[in-house]
Amino acid sequence: MWKAKKKDLTEEEAIELAKKELAPFWLGSPPLMIGLKQGHRAIVVPLQSDFIQKSWVMLFVDWTHFECELALFYLKQWHWRYQVHGLKMLLIAQPTYPYLKNRVYLQKFEKNKEFPMVIDLEGRIAAAFDVKQMPHVVLFNEGRVDLSTQKSGELGSRFFTQIEEVIQSFLRSKDVGLPLLPVFEPSSSFLFSQDALKIELGALRQTENLFLPQGFDVGEGLKKNRSVDFKNPYSKKMGVGQVFLQGKWSQNDDRIYTLDSEASLIFTCPSSRFSVVAQSLKEFELGVISVEVNGVPVFESMMGEDLSADDSGRSLLRLGAPKLYHVLIQLDPKQMSEVTLRFPAAHAVGVALYGLRLGNPWVA
Repeated sequence: MWKAKKKDLTEEEAIELAKKELAPFWLGSPPLMIGLKQGHRAIVVPLQSDFIQKSWVMLFVDWTHFECELALFYLKQWHWRYQVHGLKMLLIAQPTYPYLKNRVYLQKFEKNKEFPMVIDLEGRIAAAFDVKQMPHVVLFNEGRVDLSTQKSGELGSRFFTQIEEVIQSFLRSKDVGLPLLPVFEPSSSFLFSQDALKIELGALRQTENLFLPQGFDVGEGLKKNRSVDFKNPYSKKMGVGQVFLQGKWSQNDDRIYTLDSEASLIFTCPSSRFSVVAQSLKEFELGVISVEVNGVPVFESMMGEDLSADDSGRSLLRLGAPKLYHVLIQLDPKQMSEVTLRFPAAHAVGVALYGLRLGNPWVA
């Protein structure tokens, strides 16, 4: 990873070194800028001479959020509408978990030729623009921030409408009579989700997320592998956002994992959709999670795109590389469904869990 220039490097040499070392984490463009720590704050330093001479719409996203797909959809619409007027788009991905810092993860976007994207390795680009919550949109005009806004409450279409209105006002400030398309209004046929609750299971979790008598510590012990055998009987007194573990579990940094085929994880789902950030612990073998809703296999109409039924009727999620897997849809939020995850093949192929994502349909 690129660090501050050495004393024996000229400014030009330091910039060239930064470009070379950051290049693997930029797609669709050479490195345009770098975030640096300066005292107690972060700043952005241009790496291309024309970067601050242009106008940019920067979208900061977390790939493990449902709303990332929705925000990316709008960014593509804006690119199509405003590139002819010289407005550039830039997608800046925040690596919530270490696996998202891997250059291999960018390969899924290789076909994206519309606008550049970058993995903000240390989160310093986000810090320089004071990004606290995502999605976050910045209008960066010739080195000046003209708009900086982030989600507040539910992510309705008005959030994106207001941003586009600012974009149009900005463009017309340069050309009063500029002909522009009406503000984009999505059809109700666009199927997206919005976040309802995010439950972290590793280093990012809060102590209230685990409904446990004792076990995983939050603190120094979190960084060390430790195994706990949870034998307490299941209690149905859990609150929303808590999970109950049974069987043998271990943890390291950003995830918990099990090699125990008798292990389980239970939580109450207050939303209509459920996804999980998970992975197989063997690179070339699939891990398996069996999913139950209220004690029975999942009805086909409730299966997310990554869930399927096997010949015995079990509802199985098959895991490979770490990513957000879409498990359940069309749950009834009023019923507060009890969701159970089991790991029937964990003795052969272990499974790691980073976090749970609960969401609801997005309404335009």
